[in-house]
Amino acid sequence: HRFRLPEHLRFLATVNFDHTTEELSPRFLDRSWIITLEPTRIDDEIEEDLENYEDMVSFDSLKTAFCVSEEDVIDESIANKWNAIQSIFRSEQCSLPIMPRNLKMVKNYCAVACKCMDRDTPTTKLAPLDYAFSQKILPTINGTGENYRTLISELLKECTEQNMPISAKHLKRMQRVAENNMGFYQFFAR
Repeated sequence: HRFRLPEHLRFLATVNFDHTTEELSPRFLDRSWIITLEPTRIDDEIEEDLENYEDMVSFDSLKTAFCVSEEDVIDESIANKWNAIQSIFRSEQCSLPIMPRNLKMVKNYCAVACKCMDRDTPTTKLAPLDYAFSQKILPTINGTGENYRTLISELLKECTEQNMPISAKHLKRMQRVAENNMGFYQFFAR
């Protein structure tokens, strides 16, 4: 059978990652964005009537807003920081290069997010890269040894609470957990 799927069709999934699930494969992580949610209180479901459905945003409008175009540029400070981070991964001490697919995904994310995000404070100036790096690159870190220790240490120098607070938070947690886990560095370790 052949099925014609509309351009706007997207498949979304959630994956719980805890002691009851299998480890997420590097292949899966290479193709996914990892968004972590902080625990919150869930109120009883509130039923809401959908109002103004005739004013819904069209798929073409979503593409215009969120798909990278030739006019989208990455802010120079973000490009410089991203280059510095990539250099750490490629360095002789770490030697853990970022996969080409992930390089492209982070670049496209930053190009679009530069026009969408408020970046007017020191802690939000690099927000597009902070989100992209913490959701796309940090989840791929999974290993033990001196190169991983050096990688995390060098990334913490580059990604501080003042310039990339989300990434810094994850990196500090990864470093703390590894100290109590025989030097095993993994984004998902708690």
